[in-house]
Amino acid sequence: MAADDDEIDTEQLVLADLLNHVLDKGVVISGQVTISIADIDLVHVDLRLLLTSVQTALAHGGGPIR
Repeated sequence: MAADDDEIDTEQLVLADLLNHVLDKGVVISGQVTISIADIDLVHVDLRLLLTSVQTALAHGGGPIR
């Protein structure tokens, strides 16, 4: 049982470190979605997601939108 608890603690630590690094540095996820019928594009969407902390965004010039 103790070995299982140590493994869970290690996994939680790794996940916490990963989340801390992502929020500190930021990450951009992008993708494209196209809905088409019979080779005719009906809807095309470009997606970009920025995941970062508020502190990091403000430090890099991500002030409020006016």
